[in-house]
Amino acid sequence: MAPERLTPRARGDDGVTLPEILISIAILGICVTALLAGTAALPGATTIHRRDAQADAMLRNWAEAIKAKGFTSTGVCDAGDSNPYSIAALGSYLPVPFPGPGFTADPPVVKTWDGAATAAFQDCVATGATLARIGLTVRTTDTVHPVSDSLEVVVASS
Repeated sequence: MAPERLTPRARGDDGVTLPEILISIAILGICVTALLAGTAALPGATTIHRRDAQADAMLRNWAEAIKAKGFTSTGVCDAGDSNPYSIAALGSYLPVPFPGPGFTADPPVVKTWDGAATAAFQDCVATGATLARIGLTVRTTDTVHPVSDSLEVVVASS
């Protein structure tokens, strides 16, 4: 009998070698890690966006209440709840509850102008004021995803 000859098997062209498989697994691992990190950031981003939209809506409601009340020079320079543009003074013009749950509102910051040639909107002076610029700020009480939004409203005497 003739000796048996071993012939090497022909290598296929399917390209599946151990190094190629390991590189593919590494690339997929990096992609999956990036996707998971992005998905983990979504709840925080949506919370911030929702709170920012809520703060914006509250500021617009506050500004509309000031617009409905109109200009007044009586007590315009008062601080806190006695200011005619404070939340307490505008209670009937604002939706209930205001500010919404999880939010606080800073007291309005009022600057006035008498329409003279002096620089506009300086410190609040009620005497002779014909315009008032009212700064409104609403912020969340949340310390993890804090949101603060501000708006300025200008009110003129009729």
